[in-house]
Parts: sequence; C-alpha cells; structure tokens
Amino acid sequence: MRLLFVIAGLALMLFASSEAMAQAGQTVTSQDIQPGVTNGESMPPVPRARPENEGATQPSVRWPQVVVPERPADPFIDSLPPFGASLFESPGMAGGQGPHPDYQIDVGDQILVSTWGQIEQEITTAVDPQGNIFLPGIGPVSVRGVSSGSLSQHVEQQVRSVYRENVGVYATLASARAIGVFVTGYVDRPGRFPGAPSESVIDFLAKAGGVDPNRGSYRDISILRNDRVIARADLYNFLLAGRLPRINFQEGDTILVGQQRSMVAAEGDVRNNYRFEFPVDGPLTGAELIRLARPLPKATHARIIGSRSGEPEADYIPLAKLETQELRDQDRVTFGADEASDTIMISVSGAHLGPSTMVASRNASLLQLMDYIEVDPQLAAVHAVHLRRESVARQQKASLEAALDRLERSLVSSTIDLQGEATIRRTEAEMVMGYIERARQVQPDGTVVVVDSKGRFVDLRLEDGDEIIIPPQRGVVLVSGEVTAPQAMAYEEGKTARFYLDRSGGLTDRGDSGRVILRRLNGQVELVSPSTIVRPGDEVIAPPRVDFKGWVFAQELAEMIYQIAVISRVVMTL
Repeated sequence: MRLLFVIAGLALMLFASSEAMAQAGQTVTSQDIQPGVTNGESMPPVPRARPENEGATQPSVRWPQVVVPERPADPFIDSLPPFGASLFESPGMAGGQGPHPDYQIDVGDQILVSTWGQIEQEITTAVDPQGNIFLPGIGPVSVRGVSSGSLSQHVEQQVRSVYRENVGVYATLASARAIGVFVTGYVDRPGRFPGAPSESVIDFLAKAGGVDPNRGSYRDISILRNDRVIARADLYNFLLAGRLPRINFQEGDTILVGQQRSMVAAEGDVRNNYRFEFPVDGPLTGAELIRLARPLPKATHARIIGSRSGEPEADYIPLAKLETQELRDQDRVTFGADEASDTIMISVSGAHLGPSTMVASRNASLLQLMDYIEVDPQLAAVHAVHLRRESVARQQKASLEAALDRLERSLVSSTIDLQGEATIRRTEAEMVMGYIERARQVQPDGTVVVVDSKGRFVDLRLEDGDEIIIPPQRGVVLVSGEVTAPQAMAYEEGKTARFYLDRSGGLTDRGDSGRVILRRLNGQVELVSPSTIVRPGDEVIAPPRVDFKGWVFAQELAEMIYQIAVISRVVMTL
C-alpha cells in the first residue's frame, strides 16, 4: 500500500513537470499576468478592464494608448484686433448709469417728490400698475410715459391744480425699475442680465463679456421685442461719430449679436491698425477703408494681399486707385510711402550765416547749393568744405565689421611654432579680442572728401539728409595719440609733424616713430612720415606701434587701427 502511494506521487510530479515543459518557450501575454502577481521577475502590473459586474471575473486586457489631439491653432493669434474690441477691454465698464432725460417713466419706478410752502412734505413712492403716484392731500398723479427730464414740471402742474399759490414742487426719478434683458448671439457669455431700462446697448453687451472679437459682429446688432426687431446698432457709428440708438429697454427684450461679417486688415503707415468689418448693407470699398484706417500723410501706395477664386493674389496700387477697389474677405492692405519726393533736405553746419536746413531739388549738386549758403570769408575755411553722408556711414560700418571678422578669423586660425610662444600668444590674443569688441562699438561719421588730388572741388550730386560742413578758419594744430602731452598748439608755417610731436613731449613707449596720421581740415586722412609739412587746422595723430610675433597678424591690426582713425576720428589702441 505504501508503495502504491509513492508511485502515485511520482506520477503527479511527472505530470506537473510535463505541463511546465509544454509552456516553456511560449510568449507571455497580458492575460497570463494578473495584477499584483509576479511570475518570478519584477514585472509591473498590467491594468485590467473595469468589469461590468463587480462580482464577475474578467480577463485582464491592455489599455489602448490614448492620444489626446492637439487643440487646433487659433487663426486669429498674432493678428490685428478688430476695430471696436477696445470697447469691452475694461472690466469695470459694465453697469448702468443714471437715466437720460428722454427716459419714460413706467410702472415700478421710484419717484421722489418734495413740496414746500403751503404744504411741506417729502415722499418716495412707486408708480402703481395704473401708472400713477399718490401724493397725500393731492391724490393720484399720472406719470407713466412722462420723460425723466420733464417729470418735475409735470408733477408741479398737477399739484398747482389743487394748491394754486405759495407751493413749491420738485420731483425726480429716484431709481428706475430693474428689468432683465437677454443678450445672445456671438458674445462671450450669453444669458439674461439685470439692469435699468435706461442702460445702453453697450452696457448690456459689456455685462455679457462683450462681442466675441473673433466671431461676433460689431456692425450687426439687433434689439428684439416680442420677436420683432425694434432697433439696430452699428458700433462703428458710435466709435466714429458717437451715435448710438436710444432705447428704453423693457423686461424680456433681447440683444442679438450677429455673425462676424467679412474682414479686411489695415496696417503700415495708418493711424488705425485694425481689422475692419464689412457694413451690413454692402461690401467694403477702398475709399471706406481709407476713411476708417486714416493713412498717414506720407502714405502713397497700398499692397493688397488676399485670394480670388481660391487662388492667392497680390496687388500694389496707388491710393487713388485703391479708392475705387472693392475689397474681399480676409484681404490684408498695407499702406506705405513709395513715391519719390521732388525735394531733399540738406543741413548746413559750421561757420556759415543763415538757416541750418535747406530744401533743394533732387538734382541739386554741392556747388549749386553753395551759391545759396552765406559765409564770412574771414571766418570760414571755404577751401575745406566737406560732407557727411548717412549712406557712406552705413557702408563704412559694414566695411569695418568685415575687417573685424577677418582679423578675428586670423587670430583664431594662427598657429604656434614653438612651445614657448604659447603664453605670449595667449596674452596677445586676449588683448586683441578685447580690442575687437571695443572696435565693434565704433560709429563711423560718413565723412566725404569733396576735393580731388589737385585740390579742386568735385561737384557731387547731393543726397537727402546730407550735411555740409563748413569748418571755421583755425590757426592751431591738434596733437593726439601716443604722445606724452596731447595738446593744441599755435600753427607755425613750414613745420613738420615731427616738430609738433616733439613739442608735445615726444612719443610714448608705445608710439610708432615711423608713421604719423594727419587729419586735414577738409576731412581727408593721410598716413604720412613724420617729415610731412603740417597745414593750419590739421590734427597730428601718433599711432600706436604694433609689435607682435606674427608679422601678418601685426599688419592686419595696424591696418585696422588706421581704418578706424579714418572713419571715426578715433585712434583706438590696445
């Protein structure tokens, strides 16, 4: 018997072993793993489907991946706001004001009546369903339909029918009855809003959050009473002319904001950069857009970008032609100045008499305009006249930036031949990089020398914004740069640049003894030897000596110092 139990146990073990071997190599799915139970490894639990019946046993399933769709981009983001949207930007504007004089008294209004003289009393009473107020000693007085502005006079006439003499009467509307008005359509918060009958359409729209700027119309607003339109409001009339329909609202009235009509954007040289809505009674013409957008006086042309028959289209026309143009929905009109003026503005500075700004023809030249500039020949150095021109200054700035870029590339790409040069070159590189950063801040003055190599004037054609410089006669010579004592000295005829450098204490340790920069009175800059003869009014500049190991790099740096001195009247040293 005992042997029989042993055989049975071995049989059971073999059966379990065969089941395990049968399952070996099979793919484990989510159905094979129950939540909270591991199969020998640290496996995360797989979510189970919510069972329909809590007591029922459901097989485990894998939840499908949920993909939340992105919210579509708002097509109105970064676009111009619609004209009129500012009406509802202030959160504190919603609320009623006092009744206007045309408000008609109705049932439920509170009336304050004061009398003095033969009868003295002050009472506040409500208008009853029959449209009357009751005054003690006088009786009922009909006030329904009487305007707020004439209420006092009307009540006084009724009182004097009883007390003919020695009675003073004053009556006013203490408070209007509260009513509910429905605001619906394309507004931010449609619904029913309480208010006074005398409140305006804008007041009730503000209580509803205002017109939806992306979908609502500022020009198609209807006021309905008993399903019949009693008035229409175009907020453009209010914004441009202050006109708004006067309405005594009643309980149950409805303000309906219509769907936004076609829109045209106006931008550029205009006073009103907005999206403008088509009127209810027709299209938006170019003339109407000009009236709404109010282009600046300098605007001469308009660029129209839109679509016609599903195809993109662009046009560029003068404003006169735009007036007759019929615009389409989503057109974008950009106003700009694109018409050459017949005149240019020229400024004059220095030793001259008369106005400092002159208006000349676009074809005017320097010598032509000089005939109209009055000078004192004893004070003005007419032989040293020169120009400053904005376009030249821009070109000089671009040239300087390009030269600095080349210098920076030369610095970065330079190689070191000897190991011992590394420290020296690193120090030099830091100095030059600092110099490059400072040089990028230099602003050229755009000086134009107007004399040729023989000292004769060249009759240049002037540009708008040119400045004519007429230097005063100078009997001094300026000395600056790498000298011990920079100063101004009286001019001595026939003396060289070295003479003035020596009188200024000589060169510093960093001065270059082989070259001198001379800035002439007429704006010309020359790189000369110290033996060059100096003229009255010249500036003698001692440039710094560039003494670096790499001679190619030193040459580029020296050229940069000279270029900056030429375009900006500044000698920048390391």
